[in-house]
Amino acid sequence: MQVVLTTAGSTRIGNSKKTEVLEHGDVLINGPDDNPPLLEQLTPTASSLRVYLAPAAFGHLTGLDADAIEPQVLTGSDLAQALEALAAAIEHRHHESEQRSAIQRFGRAIAAGLAAGNGRKLRPQGLRPEVAQARRILRERFREAVSLEELRLLSGLSKFHLLRVFQDALGLPPHSYQLRVRIARAREMLDRGESSAEVALECGFSDQAHFTRCFKRIVGYTPVAFARLG
Repeated sequence: MQVVLTTAGSTRIGNSKKTEVLEHGDVLINGPDDNPPLLEQLTPTASSLRVYLAPAAFGHLTGLDADAIEPQVLTGSDLAQALEALAAAIEHRHHESEQRSAIQRFGRAIAAGLAAGNGRKLRPQGLRPEVAQARRILRERFREAVSLEELRLLSGLSKFHLLRVFQDALGLPPHSYQLRVRIARAREMLDRGESSAEVALECGFSDQAHFTRCFKRIVGYTPVAFARLG
């Protein structure tokens, strides 16, 4: 999962049907495989602070099911301050007890923000059955190259129609969505200390170089560098 705090400026994110503007202090929270695209930078300079959480860690911290989280924007100084404190504790390598305290504070703030129920959702609640089915298949079979033709046959829609409704609902076409699922699973495995070579094979990448290119493009670090950050 990804939690993003806007620390300066403003940006617009979302898809063709639902967008939101992120202002200073806004916190975007995504489900495990969601990552609404940046559509437009609205100010000359904009910056953000990102924290990645494995779904299991999110559940442990908040008591919530990560898969049930819809992409949404939360506001509130407590959450923003908790995220900044956690980032500072990690960046400056504070004592383990301080880092643990910052993580727990962050978890409480996230849970409280979601419980308030006033988050600005990035997509309407509920998905078309065809989209929900395609998403389930892409998640369950993330190691495989699931073809658009197979998804089309299962959905009963034309390729063009399936592409359009899937991207409108989830912000990405099926192939790109499945890649995000693979990268999310790869992050979890790297967090557990598994080697980059093992992760590439387990997550369905054709070779180590392909995995490294995809991981760096999406996460911003190579798998080896990401593992060191943990």
